[in-house]
Amino acid sequence: MAEMMAWHDWWADFEAAPTAAQALDLFVTHGAGILERAGPLVAAVHGASGDPEAAEVVRVSEQRRVDAYRTMVRAIARKPRGLRRGLTEATATDIVVALFSAELHQAFAVGRGWSPARCTAFFKEILAAQLLNP
Repeated sequence: MAEMMAWHDWWADFEAAPTAAQALDLFVTHGAGILERAGPLVAAVHGASGDPEAAEVVRVSEQRRVDAYRTMVRAIARKPRGLRRGLTEATATDIVVALFSAELHQAFAVGRGWSPARCTAFFKEILAAQLLNP
């Protein structure tokens, strides 16, 4: 997955970030844009998941998302002021998977009328609070 993440032009900046907080900020900034673009597609694909081929697309897509988030969490854990004390990489990955999703982005952006900037700020705040050492 790390090789796939390098495809993003911002991934090198993420890896070079000197602290976990700076790396998470970069990840969320760029990832929120992806969630914004993917949100309508995710809803459509999930709606068609009764079809076996669509269900397989959903399964593979979700596994790739989990793998990407696991890669990000591992990188943050190695940085200064990384994961908060007692938080395992597995639990941190679960938190990111649950909170940093196209569905939640859509709920705020479409359902509540939040701007892209407000959505991004929310994700930065909640993920930093849940993942990082104070």
